[in-house]
Order: sequence, then structure tokens, then C-alpha cells
Amino acid sequence: MFTLKAPAKINLTLEVLEKRKDGYHEITSIIQTISLADILEFQPAEKFVFHCDNSEWKAEKSLVSRAAILFASNTDARCGARINIQKKIPLSAGLGGESSAAAITLVGLNHLLHTELLPGDLYHLAEQLGSDVPFFLTGGTALVSGRGEKVSPLPSLPHHWVILLVPPEMETPGKTEKMYSLLKPIYFTSGLITDSFISSLTLGKMKTLPELYNVFDEVAGEMFERIEWHKEQFYLAGAKSVNMAGSGPVLFSLEEDESRAEQITQRLSERGLKAILTHTLDSNGHDFI
Repeated sequence: MFTLKAPAKINLTLEVLEKRKDGYHEITSIIQTISLADILEFQPAEKFVFHCDNSEWKAEKSLVSRAAILFASNTDARCGARINIQKKIPLSAGLGGESSAAAITLVGLNHLLHTELLPGDLYHLAEQLGSDVPFFLTGGTALVSGRGEKVSPLPSLPHHWVILLVPPEMETPGKTEKMYSLLKPIYFTSGLITDSFISSLTLGKMKTLPELYNVFDEVAGEMFERIEWHKEQFYLAGAKSVNMAGSGPVLFSLEEDESRAEQITQRLSERGLKAILTHTLDSNGHDFI
């Protein structure tokens, strides 16, 4: 038996360049893993069994079970596994919890069942599960492009504290697809925001954090009625900038100073809002516990 962490992510930039002929959107985005993570425990078993401490999580709807089935159908593994999940990442939040857990399921099963798949093999499987999944095989700071499946590691973002504001009642079936459907060509950008951010990272000139951008901020109000109110509460609590995580509705703000981040988190909590304090991660491999 062993356990692995499946970290959440935030998008430091997320630009849509165009709508592709295959119906998907061409994106360019800088993604960053954070210390908030689900914990996956792997044990040998005759067949695949899944358990989660969050009653709202359903195995039959989860990418974890899909990852396990895909793994089994593409290897010569002759047994299954029991996978227990401690759910720390809010569901349907824009934080990539399902994609991360799916990627870590592939990594964990490869280790547990001694199938010795190479990183390229795991990437091929991850790509079949969803656009975000390949990124979580490495994590850290990375540029993703195409539909999100093309991953290029970047120099690590300097350590920042991340305050998350989690609005209530987030469950929205088909949320990501609906958010993309709201995007009109007027919201498409050239990728220069992302390129500028990468230049600051690679040249080591990040004395101040470059511009953060998420195209979904442009249409969030059409999907989440109280998103602007939650942003206002974040600013009133002392945040200097507020952005949406992925397709939302979780909001985040970055701070270099820990005490200031703690103050903002406390002020949000005192207003009766769910706030989580976490921090950015380097690309340093998977945490076997």
C-alpha cells in the first residue's frame, strides 16, 4: 500500500486563439500546480474498487475509474486495485481535481502493478482521458497549447501564496463546454499575454508578477450569477488582483507575503465565505507517501 498526492492547479494565463475545425478551441495557457491536493491510496485487489470520503463523488462519473479501465485495457496487468480518495479539492471548481486524480491514477497503477510503462506511454493514455490530464503527469509550471494536451515545462514560478475563494453551489453539469460556447471571436486573443509571461519566467526578470489573464473572466457572469459579488468581497478583504481558476467558479489571488495572505484568508472567512490558503509547487516529481 502507498499513497500519492494529486495536486490542484490554477491558470496563470488562459487565452483562446481561435475555434478549430474539429469544434475544439485552440488555447495557450500557463498552468501552475498548488499544494492543495487530493490523496489517493493504492492497494492490491482482485478487481478495481473505488472509495471516496466525499459522498458527492461518484465513481461511475469520475475520471479515476475511467483511467483505471483505460490502464487495464492497455497493459497486461492481471489484477486490479483498491483506490481510496481523500477529497480535498472542491468538485467542479476549475481547479483540475478530476484531471489530476486521473493522471495520478495512471502513475499509481503503473507503480502498484509493476507494468513499467514509460512516461510517453502514460502521456498517451492521459491524452485520451482529457485535455488537462497530461499536464498533471509532471505538474509544476508549464505551457499548455492545442486543446490543452500539448505540455511544455517552464521554469518554476517563484513561490507565491495562493488564496482560493470557493463559492457555494458550484455543481454545473457540462460547465466547461458551456463556458467555451459563450466565447465569441471578440474574446479571442493572439497569445501575447502568455508569451510575455513566459519571457519574464525564462529571463529571470520577475521582480513583479506579470499580468494574469483568463478569457473565461469575460463571460463568467453569464454562467455564475454572483461571481462579481464574490470578486468584490475578495477585493474588500485586501486582494490586489482576483482571477478565476480555469472555467471557475473558484477565484484566486496571489501573494508573496505569508502574513498578508493569512490576513486576506481570515477576512474572507469572517465574512462567512469558504477560503483556502495554499501555495505554488515546483516540478519535483510525485509525492509517494
